[in-house]
Amino acid sequence: PGWYGIGTAFRRAVLDDEARTQACRRAYEHGGAFRAFIDNAQQELARARLEVARWYAENEGGPIHDRLAREYEQSRRAVLEITGQAELLDNNPVIQQSIRERNPHTDVLNALQVELLRRWRSASAHQREELAPLVMLSVNGLAAAMQSTG
Repeated sequence: PGWYGIGTAFRRAVLDDEARTQACRRAYEHGGAFRAFIDNAQQELARARLEVARWYAENEGGPIHDRLAREYEQSRRAVLEITGQAELLDNNPVIQQSIRERNPHTDVLNALQVELLRRWRSASAHQREELAPLVMLSVNGLAAAMQSTG
């Protein structure tokens, strides 16, 4: 995801130092590239659906979801610390509400895709040929619904 690593990086390089944290806050307030970077990260964080990501991780096994969840939380805290907001996208309520309204619909598409991938993994070569267009449609449908591929 587009936010992965931001929390760890800011915690290690910035947030443990009040002067650096203040410098980041000032840079964010003044706009420019740093603000664009932080706002892009917060938009991707707001789009993230960890409960849905768990569905995919359950099919894969392993501790990947726990790592994603920890990094998500660190990244969310870093963005909120720098922006001074209480919640992600408080500075953009239109997008914030749009994401809230969109999520139930994308959840259905994700559930469908998880099932298609489960079937793909257990399918024969011939069955995979039949499933391939459906898997690709689910990828395209989710990217269009989320207005993002990351």
